[in-house]
Amino acid sequence: AAASGAARPRGGRFGITGGLSAQGATAAAAIATCTASAVRRRGARAPSSFSSSSASFRYQASTLVARHASASNAAEDFPSEILFRSDIGPKVELAEAWQNGGSLVLFLKGKPSGAKEDSGPLDLGQMGDVVDSALGGALRTFVIEEEFDGKAGSAKVCQVFGKDVKRVVLVGLGPSDKDVDWRLAGAAAAGALKGLKKGGAAAFAHVEGAEAQPLVEGIYLGLHADNRYKGSKTPDKEKAPTFPSALQLVGFPAGSTEAAVRARAVATGVIFARELVNGAPNKVTPPTLAAAAADLASKVGLTAKILDEAECEAMGMGSFLAVGKCSDLPSSLIHLTYTPPGGVATRKIGIVGKGLTFDSGGYNLKA
Repeated sequence: AAASGAARPRGGRFGITGGLSAQGATAAAAIATCTASAVRRRGARAPSSFSSSSASFRYQASTLVARHASASNAAEDFPSEILFRSDIGPKVELAEAWQNGGSLVLFLKGKPSGAKEDSGPLDLGQMGDVVDSALGGALRTFVIEEEFDGKAGSAKVCQVFGKDVKRVVLVGLGPSDKDVDWRLAGAAAAGALKGLKKGGAAAFAHVEGAEAQPLVEGIYLGLHADNRYKGSKTPDKEKAPTFPSALQLVGFPAGSTEAAVRARAVATGVIFARELVNGAPNKVTPPTLAAAAADLASKVGLTAKILDEAECEAMGMGSFLAVGKCSDLPSSLIHLTYTPPGGVATRKIGIVGKGLTFDSGGYNLKA
C-alpha cells in the first residue's frame, strides 16, 4: 500500500505476496490479508512549518521511512496509536462445564419460518432448560414477558440476583429452518456484554451446529471500541476498554481451540485495518504508514520491504510517482511477504491495493 502526502493525493500500491501452503493460513497471513484494505486518507495541507522547507522535510521523511524499514525504532518516533497491537481482549478458553459467576450466553433459535405466533413457547435448548430450572422458571418468564422471539442478531439481558450467575444473555439465531450467521451472533452477544459494569467472565454455551471461528470473530469485533481520539475531558475510565475478564466456550468440541486462535488472529487484523482507516490524518501519513507496516511485519513474522521514491523511479514507476508530485510528503511502496514454514509453497497469492492517505477529490479548490 503506498502512501500519499499532503496537498494532493499520492497514489500507491499495497502488495502482499508470498507462498501459502495448505497449512500456511496462520495468524500472520490472516492479519496481513486484512490490512490490504486499510489505508486512511491524509489531511489536505502540510503543516505551515513545512511550507517553506518542503525539500528538507521530504528528505527527512524519506530518511525516517528508510530507518524504520527494520521496524526496530518504529514505536519510538511514530504515533503508537497506529501501530499493530494484539491486545484485543482476553483469549478464548474451552471449558467442559460452565463455571458459575459472571454472564452466561445462551443461543436460541427462533420458530420455523411461517410458524404461527401461538405455536407454543420458544425452545430454550438443553442448557436453557437447566438454567431455567435453577432459576425457578424465571428465564422462561423473562422470555415471555420480553417477547423474545430469537430473531437473528437480537439479544436480551436477564439480570439475576442472589444466584451464582449475575446475568443470562439470550442471543437470537434466527428461524430454526434457516442457516445461522454465527459472526452476527457473536457480535450480538458482544454488544450485550460490552459496557457492563463488573461484568466478570462470560461463558458461551454450545448449541448444535455452532461454528467456533465465525462466532469468536464476531465476539472480538463486537467488543472492539476505538477510543484513541476521545478528548481530554473524557474520564479515563470511559476510555478504557470494557472487556469481560474471561471468555469461555462451554461444551464446544476439542477442535474449537484452533478455530478460536485463528479467529483471534483474523479479528486482530481487521481491528488493525479499521484503526488505520479511522486514524487521525495528522497521524496516518506516508512515513508513518510505512513504519506501521514494517512494525507489523516484525511482530507477526512477515518480511517488509519499503521502497522510497528514488527506488520507485529506478523501477520506472512514473505513473505511481506522478500522482503525488504536489505533495510535501514522499510516496512509499510497501511490500509485505509471508513465507510458510520450510519456505516451500504449493501456491502463491498476491494482494495488491492502493493507499491514499488523503484524497482531495470533491473539494472545491476555487472557493
